Amino acid sequence: MKRLIQKFITILLSLLIGLLMIILGVQTYNKFILHDETANIFGFNYRSVLTGSMEPTLPVGSMAFTKEQKQYAVNDIVMFEEDGVIITHRIIEQNNDHFITKGDANNTPDEKEITQEQIMGSVIMAIPYIGYLYIWLKSPIGIICLFVICAIWYIWTGRNRGAEDETEEK
Repeated sequence: MKRLIQKFITILLSLLIGLLMIILGVQTYNKFILHDETANIFGFNYRSVLTGSMEPTLPVGSMAFTKEQKQYAVNDIVMFEEDGVIITHRIIEQNNDHFITKGDANNTPDEKEITQEQIMGSVIMAIPYIGYLYIWLKSPIGIICLFVICAIWYIWTGRNRGAEDETEEK
């Protein structure tokens, strides 16, 4: 039973480390190689939901994933840039090539209309609470903790490998 728990912990830590390294690698590549602050992996953008303007559809702390579309329609939840700020709201009306958006929890529509060029994509999925983890991982303390987790993983798997080698020799 103890061996099963150790294997489970090793696999769980390995998956966590792998996921964190992929996210960190993509962020590093986007920021330092492409000089692009936009979080993008395989054509999907992702951002943490920071405000309650789209609750309950997109709770604060969710990670929203978007994909660029050829056309956008009324009721699509879109991520767009306005005055250097990334916003995720629902399209409530279309006027020719402009869109009027509004947060589900807001009483009034957004002041400015947006164009298709401003839209980064339509929300295809949101995962609750993962946005908090993403924001934390981008902080200095989060990066330090990631290295500590990597060290623990390295020590844990190394210790288990040594124990397996000893039992195989006997």
